[in-house]
Amino acid sequence: MRGIGGIFFDRLSTVDGASWDGCLAYVLDALSMPVAAYGPVVTRRSATPFGDRQRRWQLLRRGRYVEFNHPERLGRA
Repeated sequence: MRGIGGIFFDRLSTVDGASWDGCLAYVLDALSMPVAAYGPVVTRRSATPFGDRQRRWQLLRRGRYVEFNHPERLGRA
């Protein structure tokens, strides 16, 4: 879900006794939350002017975005 945040399912598993239906219900519930939270923001801001100045700022910010995944934190190192 780019632009809103990240959802990681690295540890979602049926190994601990969860069923596939339970995992699916969890994922569907998790994916419905951004729509409920972000939808009103998009609706409210959709008429906000967006020109060349804002576009340059957006590209600058995107150019600085870096995501680090630390394997040692997940027990893979």
